[in-house]
Amino acid sequence: MTRRLLIIIISLIFTAILMAGVSYALFTDITQADPIEISADEETSVVEIGNEYDLRLYAFDRYHNPDHPVSEYDLEDNQGARESLRLTSNILLSYDLVINRDINLDLGQYSIDLNGHTIFIEHPYHGTLTLQGTDGITSFTSTGDKSGVITLITPHTNINMVKISDDNNLIWNIDPTEAQLVERIFSLATLHGHYYKDITLLTHYYAYDINFEWTSSAPQIVASSGRIVAFPEENAQTVTMTLKLTSPLFEGEHTQDYPIEIGAEDDRLSYGLEELNAFFDAHKYGTDTIYIYRDTWLLKGNDYYDLAYSYQVIDPIAPPSEYAPDLDTSGYVLKKNMLTRSITLAATVKSGTDEDSINFNITVIVEDNLEIANNIVSDLELYLVSNEETVIELPTYEDLADYGIKEQPTFSFVGNEDGYYRLEYDEELGKYLIKVNTLPDTGDEIYVRMGFSFVTNTPEYVEKDVQIFYIDASGLSGDESLDRYALMYILLNEMVNERTSGRTYKSFSMPVEILGYDVEYYLQTPEGFPEGEYAPIVITSDESISLFDIDPTKAPITDTTIIIIYRFQGQTEDYTKFSFFTLPGIINNNEIGILDTVLYNAIVAEYDIDEDEVLTTAEAAAEKAKFTLPEESATVQNTFKGLEFLTRTRGFSLKSNSFAKSDAVYLQNNRVLTFLDLSNSGLTESDLDTFEHLDYLEELILSGNSFANLNQLKMSHTIHTLDLDDTGLENIDKLQDYDTVQTLYIQNNEIRLFDTLKEMEGLDAVYLYSQTIEGDTNDYGAEGKYNISIYNLLVNRGVKIYNSLENDEPKLYVPNAYIAEASAVLESIMLNSHTTTTIVVPSKIYVGSTTSGSNYEIDWDFVNFSSTPAPPAQNDIITFTHSIGSGTYELYASVTVGGETAHKIFFIKRS
Repeated sequence: MTRRLLIIIISLIFTAILMAGVSYALFTDITQADPIEISADEETSVVEIGNEYDLRLYAFDRYHNPDHPVSEYDLEDNQGARESLRLTSNILLSYDLVINRDINLDLGQYSIDLNGHTIFIEHPYHGTLTLQGTDGITSFTSTGDKSGVITLITPHTNINMVKISDDNNLIWNIDPTEAQLVERIFSLATLHGHYYKDITLLTHYYAYDINFEWTSSAPQIVASSGRIVAFPEENAQTVTMTLKLTSPLFEGEHTQDYPIEIGAEDDRLSYGLEELNAFFDAHKYGTDTIYIYRDTWLLKGNDYYDLAYSYQVIDPIAPPSEYAPDLDTSGYVLKKNMLTRSITLAATVKSGTDEDSINFNITVIVEDNLEIANNIVSDLELYLVSNEETVIELPTYEDLADYGIKEQPTFSFVGNEDGYYRLEYDEELGKYLIKVNTLPDTGDEIYVRMGFSFVTNTPEYVEKDVQIFYIDASGLSGDESLDRYALMYILLNEMVNERTSGRTYKSFSMPVEILGYDVEYYLQTPEGFPEGEYAPIVITSDESISLFDIDPTKAPITDTTIIIIYRFQGQTEDYTKFSFFTLPGIINNNEIGILDTVLYNAIVAEYDIDEDEVLTTAEAAAEKAKFTLPEESATVQNTFKGLEFLTRTRGFSLKSNSFAKSDAVYLQNNRVLTFLDLSNSGLTESDLDTFEHLDYLEELILSGNSFANLNQLKMSHTIHTLDLDDTGLENIDKLQDYDTVQTLYIQNNEIRLFDTLKEMEGLDAVYLYSQTIEGDTNDYGAEGKYNISIYNLLVNRGVKIYNSLENDEPKLYVPNAYIAEASAVLESIMLNSHTTTTIVVPSKIYVGSTTSGSNYEIDWDFVNFSSTPAPPAQNDIITFTHSIGSGTYELYASVTVGGETAHKIFFIKRS
């Protein structure tokens, strides 16, 4: 659209525009664009919230600490220190909301619709928590199928509910009981249906001190962590996952069973097809045709099945040579390209030697009709100025032909009940015109509603609203009046606010002439802002517009305030004024952003929320459970610089890439990082101190790297899961420094001795079979020859030991069979602490039956215990009576097998 639609008509006094404070375009269909940074007013401490996204962003404090200093809100001379969230529109929740920041909540005349979800308010601060609304307005409601729940935890706080009303579908839960809390957790932890991949289990609930313990009824199929160990071969099998909740807050423990089905090995193909259909169903709009509006990442399969794609163009509008292939080189991105066409996409699911295919009919189009309608109305400038007898021309079918419009647009007024404006059709011009009946009242907001019908795509009919701005210039006293400049500034400032929304990295235009005066534009930027050929913003002007051409690839990596200075050129004098907007921080594929191209493309694919191929620092800082670097033929070649921008990503899977020790610095400031997978990353023993400063890490996967020993290992004691499979380990002694590790994977290594496992007090499960010691016939698993004492000790302590070989007696290898047997004999002696003067110990240990098995003589050393010699054995039992004082004493036992002697110390406590 050209700027010829800027037409000027008489209207209300220009000062009314100052009071209106309204947006330029109000769309009936609003989507979340680039996150806008919000902050509290410095004088009032009020934060204005207009949508669910901002509410979640500001109400949740990720680093929330219940020991946070007491708010000073109630202290004298410091009123207003506590911030207050004030709604500026109604909000419909899409899922549960957590509010744990030290704030008050002011709903005003608006409402929060819980939609069957829960608002969880945890406010451990002192003072008074104020929840405020307006009389007669439903401030909290729930229109979902289930009742909405508002849960308040306020141990040190008075609750001040001012003019709050709600309906019958809302449950207020102030300081919930133990039963209510447990019921809520169990409902959130629900598992159901078939599973063909690892299960994500609920392991925490907001800021409560609650321990979650999951157990599996069939750990050989599903581990307690939710990891699938092995699939049933033929038929799906029911497994019960049990959740036990314990807490200092509870009087007892609570358990709940969740029966689920684990899909059989031969069901993977059908599961893959189900996932494919579900994926493409999201791109259907009431028809069987799938519509793709932008580059779309397709499913890539997983650990249990593979996917491959091919396509055929069935309805091209141009020869195939005129557009690029629809699939990129990796075969997993469906490209939007530049031409609308229909294609058939064939997806093949493979599992082992089995495979199956399914075809999808897809229409690939350049723009969504919603986006097209948005662009049309954004190009319209409907300004009415009261000192001109002119009209507004509205676009015709011919004007919009390039947009794919199939008939004349429809026009109507919204907010024009008093008939300020009328629509007339001009036969000579062939256009609809807006004319003025009478000037609107101060503060009135009037919109033109435009309806567009499209030839193709969906939805076929779209309505958008664009506001008419009216400014009264009737009081201006000629060309020499300074008021004319103020009027022009008001118009230009409104344009800047509308076109930038206060924050943008997209190009926009401004008029070069307004109300008969020429306008020149200049930029004022902070010191160090790129200039010259590196300038991210360049102003170019022609006869109709000044274009603010913004190149995101040159933008700084931090937010920048840009000041636009206007110079109005009048007949006898110049007048300057300014407006401003924020250029968001942009992360580019360069040395100050993300240097490696493979890493940059992968991060953009995951974090570019609005899919415009521009990655802002706000997008990169979005909450995310895990970032997985795709395992493709192209790998990260340079550096992992760029991960430091993903500050709210809780996990990174970077396997099969060369991760250097120097790359760890990009993760050190991530305070939410709990998971890191560096399997097959080329790490060696000298790299084992890489993880020293990753202070919040809980799960570390290092399988497939190369470590003979762990002597250089330095890692956080917060780690509870450590995977060292397939690393060539021979010695694990260093692990005794990390007794907080709960789950340990050390399979497919060359370890012979496992005494270190006894020192790991937190150990819950260990995967240690299938050791491959080259040239050694006494290995583990099916070929192993010896049980040793460490196995029995761990099992008796409740540690789960897993064997990757099915139906085999678990065996551990030790280099000396006689020492192994002697150790096993001594470990079988159970000797508890005694507080009496009598101690009973065995003099012999039998292996097998007493008639045909072997027996071993146990030698006891009582000399260090008492001066009284040990009495003779009776029936293989020694009963020793002593008269020593209270304290802890050592008692020594030894046994000799095959000429090899093993020793053990027992500690006896007497009170």
